[in-house]
Amino acid sequence: MSDDLLKWAGWDLIGAVAGVLALIIPVVFVWGGAYKLSTREQLNDPKDRARIKLELSGQLSAFDRYRAAIESFTGKLDSVFGNPWSFKAFDRCLSVALVYPIALLLIAWVFGLPGTIGTLELLPDLPPFERVFAALGLTTLSVGTFAYFKLEIPERLAKWLTAFLFPASTNKQRNVYWLQEFVELMAFAFAVAFAVAAAVAVAVAVAAAVAFAGTGTGTGGIIVQILIFLVLLPVVNALFDYISWGATRGLLSRFDHVAGNLKGALVILTSVAIDLLIAMVCLVCLVALIVLTLETANYCFELLGWPLMDWRSQMAIARQAPFTQGILVTGMLVSTLVPTILHLTIGLSHVFTVWAGDNKKVAALIDDNMPTSHHQKVAMAMLYRRIWLLPALCCSLAIVWVFGWAFSTWVEPFGLFLQQVAEFAASLI
Repeated sequence: MSDDLLKWAGWDLIGAVAGVLALIIPVVFVWGGAYKLSTREQLNDPKDRARIKLELSGQLSAFDRYRAAIESFTGKLDSVFGNPWSFKAFDRCLSVALVYPIALLLIAWVFGLPGTIGTLELLPDLPPFERVFAALGLTTLSVGTFAYFKLEIPERLAKWLTAFLFPASTNKQRNVYWLQEFVELMAFAFAVAFAVAAAVAVAVAVAAAVAFAGTGTGTGGIIVQILIFLVLLPVVNALFDYISWGATRGLLSRFDHVAGNLKGALVILTSVAIDLLIAMVCLVCLVALIVLTLETANYCFELLGWPLMDWRSQMAIARQAPFTQGILVTGMLVSTLVPTILHLTIGLSHVFTVWAGDNKKVAALIDDNMPTSHHQKVAMAMLYRRIWLLPALCCSLAIVWVFGWAFSTWVEPFGLFLQQVAEFAASLI
C-alpha cells in the first residue's frame, strides 16, 4: 500500500505546487512583503486607498486595474529591495536563495523522497512521522540561527571594519556605505555556511541518521559538499535572480506612463514577453554556471582524492521527475522565473476582479479617517477578491508553460536543450 502511495502520479502536481509556493512565499513574506496582503496597511497608503476605492466602486477598467496593481507592486519592491541594481537588492536575492534549497529538500523528504544531494545523504530514511518531527526541528534550528546571523553578526562586523578603516572621519564612513553593504553580504554568506552545516549536523544526529563518515568522503569532504550545494550554488543562483529581478523591475517601471488604449496594451504585452525571455535566458545561463562551478569543484576533489559529485545523475533525475525526486534542481533553476510569475499573478488577479462586480456600499466607507468598523468591512470585501489570486497564478504558470512548449515544439525539447548546455559547460573544464 505504501509503495502504491509513493508511486501515485498525483505527487507530481503536489510537488509542483509546493515548489512554486516554496519559491514565492519567501519573496512575499520574509522581507516584509513585496506585495502587502494586509488590507489595513494598504488602506493607510493614500495611493492604495484611492485604488481600492475606485476598484470596489467599479470605476476602474481591467487595464487600469492591472496598471494600478503593478504600480503598487513596484512601490513595495522599492521599499523592500531598494534600487534594482544595488547591493541591497542582491542581498535580498541571496537571502531567499539561501533559504529555499533547504525548504525544497525538506518538502521532498517529508513526502517520502530521499534526503540526498548528489551522492551526499543529508537526511536519513525515517518513518513518515519521524520525518515530520525531524523536519520541524531542522526548520526551527535553521531559522533561528539564520535570523541571528542575519540580524546581528554582519552588521556588527561591517560597522567595526568601516570604523577601523576610517577611524577619524564620520563623513568618509558615510561615503563608503557600499563597503558596509559588501561586508555585510560576505559576513552573511559565511554565517549561513556555518548555520546550515550546524543545523544539518544536529538534525541528522538527533534523527539517528547514518554517520557522516559512512558516505565515504570523510568529514572534510562532506562539509565542503554541504557548503557547495547549500551556500556556493545559492550564491550563483542569486546572481541570476538578481539580474531577472532587475530586468523585471526595469520593464514594470514603464507601465506608469502607458496610456489605456491599444498601443498601451501592446506595450504591456511586449514588456511581459521580453521579461519572460530574459528570465529564460537567465535560467539557461544559470545551468551553465552551476555546472562550471560543480566541474571546477570536481577537479579540485580529484586532486585531493575525494569522490566526485555526480551532477549528471541529478540532471537525469530532474528531467525524468522534475517535481518529485528532482524538485531541488527544478526549484533552483526556475527561481529566475519567479519575478515574472509574481507580477503576472498580482496584475491578473486585479484584472479578474472586473467579474467580481462592484461593491459601492463598501467603497463609500473608504475615506481618510475611517473607523475600525469600516476597516473591517473593507478588509472582508478585499479578502473575497483575493480568491482571484488562484486562477491568476494558474494563468501565469500556463503562460510560462506555453513558452516552454513552443520552444520544445519548434526547436527541441527544453529539457534536452538544458542538458546540452550543461554538457557544453562541463566540456570547458
